[in-house]
Amino acid sequence: MSRPSGSYSNSDLSRKSGDIIAEALRHPVTITQRNKPRLVLLNIQELPATDEAVRHAGGRHNRNHIRQPARLIRRCG
Repeated sequence: MSRPSGSYSNSDLSRKSGDIIAEALRHPVTITQRNKPRLVLLNIQELPATDEAVRHAGGRHNRNHIRQPARLIRRCG
């Protein structure tokens, strides 16, 4: 079964994490599990309203700054 560009399985992520992360820095990448989209990896610069939140969190996200998956998928898709 062919996958759309920028979509990888959990197994792919395990085997080729460096390449997939490099791609995610350029554009959002979907990680699938059992052929269903489960995660989206993307450059933190692409998250809405992260400038201030990330600076205050010391460059790391905490639970208060995590966006809902549906909002990210709408924005990335």
